[in-house]
Amino acid sequence: MTFNYQVGGSLPADAPSYVERQCDRDYYNLLKERKYCYVFNCRQMGKSSLRVRVTHKLQAEGIVCATIDPQKIGVEVTCEQWYASAIRSLVGDLDLKSKFDLRSWIRERELLSPVQRFAEFIETVVLQELDAPIVIFVEEIDRLLSLKFGMDDFFGLVRSFFEDRPTKPDYNRLTFSFLGVATPTDLIQSHNTSAFNIGYAVEMAGFTLTEAGQLMQGLASKVANPQDYLAEAVKWTGGQPFLIQRLLGMMEKELAGIAPPENIAGWVENLVQERIVTNWESQDAPPHLTTIRDRVLSVEEKLRGRMLGCYQQVLEDGELADDRSEERSKLRLTGLVVRREGKLISYNPIYRAVFNNAWVEGQLADLRPEFYGSAFRAWRDAEEGQNQGFLLRGQALEEAEVWARGKRLSDIDEQFLLESQEFEKNERNRELESERLARETLEEANCILAEASKKAELSLTKAQKRLQHFVKEEIQAKNRLSMAEKLTRQMQLAGISLGVIAGVIVIGVLAWSSNTRKETLRLIEKEKQQEIEKAKQIAEKETHAAQETKQAAEQELNKIKKEIDKRNYEIKELNKSYDNKIEDLKKETNKSIQSVTNNANKTIEEKDATLKRKNVEYSSTRARELIVNGVIAAQKGKIQEALKYFSESQQYDQNVKISSEQWYQLCWNGNVFKVSKAVAFACEKAVEEAYKDNTSEDNIALYHDSRGVSRAVSGNHEGAIEDFEKYIARYRKRSVTLTDQRKEWIKSLRKQINPFTEQELENLRYGE
Repeated sequence: MTFNYQVGGSLPADAPSYVERQCDRDYYNLLKERKYCYVFNCRQMGKSSLRVRVTHKLQAEGIVCATIDPQKIGVEVTCEQWYASAIRSLVGDLDLKSKFDLRSWIRERELLSPVQRFAEFIETVVLQELDAPIVIFVEEIDRLLSLKFGMDDFFGLVRSFFEDRPTKPDYNRLTFSFLGVATPTDLIQSHNTSAFNIGYAVEMAGFTLTEAGQLMQGLASKVANPQDYLAEAVKWTGGQPFLIQRLLGMMEKELAGIAPPENIAGWVENLVQERIVTNWESQDAPPHLTTIRDRVLSVEEKLRGRMLGCYQQVLEDGELADDRSEERSKLRLTGLVVRREGKLISYNPIYRAVFNNAWVEGQLADLRPEFYGSAFRAWRDAEEGQNQGFLLRGQALEEAEVWARGKRLSDIDEQFLLESQEFEKNERNRELESERLARETLEEANCILAEASKKAELSLTKAQKRLQHFVKEEIQAKNRLSMAEKLTRQMQLAGISLGVIAGVIVIGVLAWSSNTRKETLRLIEKEKQQEIEKAKQIAEKETHAAQETKQAAEQELNKIKKEIDKRNYEIKELNKSYDNKIEDLKKETNKSIQSVTNNANKTIEEKDATLKRKNVEYSSTRARELIVNGVIAAQKGKIQEALKYFSESQQYDQNVKISSEQWYQLCWNGNVFKVSKAVAFACEKAVEEAYKDNTSEDNIALYHDSRGVSRAVSGNHEGAIEDFEKYIARYRKRSVTLTDQRKEWIKSLRKQINPFTEQELENLRYGE
């Protein structure tokens, strides 16, 4: 058989480019020993090829094999339809069609639930009609998990088959094996149902250099030392099955037209950079790197941030302990990392170059709100000890906490939020402390003011009382002075009256002698003078005492006034000191706020260009995400929703790359869900892009086949015939049944008969 590197798709059992690994031997031995097992890994790791190879070996030893492929059944089906389709698949693979009429058998059991019918089919039909050991493979297990009615009952039933082995010996001949992108915990999601805890895990790893030795065959005719080229391919791809076949195929083509390079390592590195890494999205045909990207984007948002944070740690530190947490298990299923000795490491240098730290930052930036993202990046990029100015606070922090609620953020995001919360708490404490100090200072000033006011009022009251006393004394002194003056005047009047009386006496009493008269007058005058002098002295003394009392009262009053002025001055100084403290606190706070504001403004200005670039990247990423959502919707049969997604993607990014595979998914599912006219443009684009992208012959054949169905339904019979003929000519995975089917279509179209009845489209939908 001619040796060809095959990129994508299942390899035939006898393909020379198939590489046998340890997982081949493990898988074969487990199934031969009739042990339930599962092969869970990321996409394009060779799971389907492994199943084909192991099936071939088991059948050679007399073990009957059958496959349930959810991809052929679809996801937009009812529970009844799914189980009926699964039974039909088993009937075909187990060669029971001649012994079993599916329609009548189901009608006879219409009162049973779909799960009960499937259980009865296994027990009364499969195990009764077949005596040999039986292995049933269930592929694309992740598609089962997206069914709208849930599959807990199915997995519970499979577990019951295993548990019935001790009591029902026939069940020892029956073995189930699951393959897909999932984890064992995904299989039964209800908290009310026991976990799916049976079976053995088959670990798949990349090719080692020794295992990949046979892949040198494709280069043996081109170079003398193919082992050196193979070693470089293993180094760059980590032995990833899809990537190594692609890279070796590139080498084979490149070496056909040139002399072997002297520097093999440098030549291979340039080839990887130019043909795989640079502009990888436009060169990724058939899709591989975009499949990984889409797998990352398909992880629910609340978990995606933490998963990307784990991957970022792997990029930065080279490894990360695998605690088998949900986010690390999801990261493994993307294919970006592998588990070695309990640690997660990057799968290969190509993934590290494409999905590098800048790419991760872009994805994380898309998850973060703009106000949060700009502050986060400024904080992260600032030097240690100088990044507090970029922490969130106030309303921004509250909004960030609302956004983060329920999400599993990366470690560095959690650190940023934690430091922001701690800083906010400390700032609040400082504000409360400042308020407390200001309040205490104010209370102290008020106490001093109250005490001073109290003392001043007491002193003033005493002064007023003393003043009143002195005023009273002064009034009394004045009254006494007035009385003295009055007495003086009376005495003067009295002197005049005595003189008159003396004259009368002299005249009347002639007998008085002159000496006696003079002595008497002298004594009277003297007495009068003495009385007057005494009255004056008393008045002057009282007046002087009153003046001294008044002067003392005035001095005391002045002293009290000075004391009050002193207290007022002290109060004024205290108020001034308090005002200064308040002003200093305000200045310090304003200065801190201004510093933070300046730093934030500076960072915003510096990051403006980056934010604009991120907006462009976001638009591109959002456009790609919408296309992925469109493909998923199309696969579910929601064609109008898929068309809406594809249209919206153009609004985000008119230049977004839609691969031929994505156009094909929209085209094919539109056909089988009976809306061919609505997706006719997608069928044309699938074929057009396939030739541009240098897609494999098999894929081009499939795209022509899909467009042929669309053309036939739309009435373009000649175009449809041309497409089906190209399918027959190009498709390398020859299947007599499929080829004969297309030939029958061509015959009908040449008779101007549209072969695509509703029943025929229904059969295509379920892979018949």
